[in-house]
Amino acid sequence: MSIIQINPCIVSERWAEVVEWAARVLDVPVACDSEGWALLHAASEGMLVLAPSRFAAGTGAPAGGVVLELQVRAVGQIVERARSAGAKVVTAPTKDAAGTVRAAIETPQGVVLFLRDETTKTRTPSPAGRGGAPNDGPLHFTVSRKLAAPPARVFEAITRKEDLESFFVSNVEGDLSKDEVSTWTFDGFGAFPLHRIDLKVNEFLSFHWATFDGYDTRVQLAVRPHDGGTELAITESGWNADARGQKGAFDNCEGWTQFLANLSLHLEHGISPMRR
Repeated sequence: MSIIQINPCIVSERWAEVVEWAARVLDVPVACDSEGWALLHAASEGMLVLAPSRFAAGTGAPAGGVVLELQVRAVGQIVERARSAGAKVVTAPTKDAAGTVRAAIETPQGVVLFLRDETTKTRTPSPAGRGGAPNDGPLHFTVSRKLAAPPARVFEAITRKEDLESFFVSNVEGDLSKDEVSTWTFDGFGAFPLHRIDLKVNEFLSFHWATFDGYDTRVQLAVRPHDGGTELAITESGWNADARGQKGAFDNCEGWTQFLANLSLHLEHGISPMRR
């Protein structure tokens, strides 16, 4: 578990409010030591380092403003959380020449946070996933949708690079249908290797992958004929039954629900959300 420190002398007179806000938005507990340092105990891989620093003029900080640099996983996700919690977006997530995604937000207390995300480089599985063993926690969910397309076309869409990059993923490398490790990259969120567990053409695909919250979870996409079309059911499992596990499961449930909605647009209406 990493410890993230914010020095109240460097941050602002409202440092306690800044810490509490950041802890709430980033979903980490807060405590203060005897000298008044605020400690953010990172409960996942999502937070790596929070180092107080001052930036020269021209970096995007308001005149006389206070700046912190925060290295995180999934800048895009953090920016959206912050925006919904009252922050202003100073600089939208942008990838630099080195492949690092950067952004800047101003908290409701007037503190500018520069966000840096280097997870566009390929992620390695969490310890639970090394050696081919995904985590076996009890939490799981299933989302499903009926699609007006034959099973063979649905299966092709969820495994073929051209389709995936049209409706859901920024970039796909590797081919799970050939038992290769495939990497899905999402702009602003990073690259995620998928390790195939099993596959039966036109019926199901299962893999495990390292998620944002540090878990290595198991995913199965099951394709079934239904009323002249297809039902696609997606099940993901492996989170522990604690607050962190619950949040990870809810976040991924939202993501797979969006996957199904985008797939419907792609197959049934010829709309490719990623190609706009």
